[in-house]
Amino acid sequence: MPTLPFTLRQLDVFGTLCKTMSFRKCADELGVSQASISNQIKVLENQLGFRLFARPAGLPPSLTREGLAFLSDLGAFQDAAARLAAHRRKTIDERQVRSFRILIANGIMERYIKPKLDRFIAKNQFVECDFVTQHPRALPIRSIAGGQYDFALYHAQEMAAVPEGQTVLAHLETGIIGHNRLVAGRPLPLSADELSDLPMVLPPKSSELRQRVLSALARKGVIPRNVVGNTQYHEVMAQMIERGVGVGPLPIAMINREARANVSQIFPVTKWTLLWYRKPGLDGDEADAVERFMKSSVLADPDYASSATIAPELPARS
Repeated sequence: MPTLPFTLRQLDVFGTLCKTMSFRKCADELGVSQASISNQIKVLENQLGFRLFARPAGLPPSLTREGLAFLSDLGAFQDAAARLAAHRRKTIDERQVRSFRILIANGIMERYIKPKLDRFIAKNQFVECDFVTQHPRALPIRSIAGGQYDFALYHAQEMAAVPEGQTVLAHLETGIIGHNRLVAGRPLPLSADELSDLPMVLPPKSSELRQRVLSALARKGVIPRNVVGNTQYHEVMAQMIERGVGVGPLPIAMINREARANVSQIFPVTKWTLLWYRKPGLDGDEADAVERFMKSSVLADPDYASSATIAPELPARS
């Protein structure tokens, strides 16, 4: 690299004087004396071997032809310096936090994401996740591909065609789950009439979800005659099932693993899938970190993996 006939400080003084075209204003802006500005410019001109400014008595300084050429090249020099400086590792204060809006089923959020979220946040201080939780049957699936969400993770009834832009991560058998003592001595699965007489926990009475559940059961010949609880929360329904208060429509994956020895799927209803969505064009290390965390929090959790058939891993994103 050639020896440079100037210092970075001299270039700063020269650039500021070109902007202000006043030794006084230049000195004020840089916080030094006018004499210091004048001396820096003289030294720079001596090192270069030509005049940068004309200084007519009583008039503001003006750039000479050589000064104009030097100013033009200074711009290119500053642009190159800025690009080189950008390679410096950014500090926490300089890096911009990226926010992601995530649509997620409330049962998955409570059982599989929240217990691990503190560790993810500690390792990814530049990531902010805005979780929008819904019951899986109430999820606004049509809005997922409309750009409102960066990611989505939820269970849905197995369908002939997976929604555009989404992928299947796992398959689950889903039906009516009950404590073994409620069905002691009876062969499984129960008949529709036997199930209709058992205490049952359902979604809230006024919800569309309840009507969907009742319709699905009715198609199987089940008409609940002993409803003992109504809740919109998977985790609450799971707790009531685990304690033997009543039976309810849940995937086994929503039952605590230590309680699974005491419960059984007593009546099959439908197959469900775990679906994943990532907004097209969403790139960057932060987005990749969110995807790894969300998927592994569920699929690598023994509580989930022991009750689901994990779909083959898709090729990694390029």
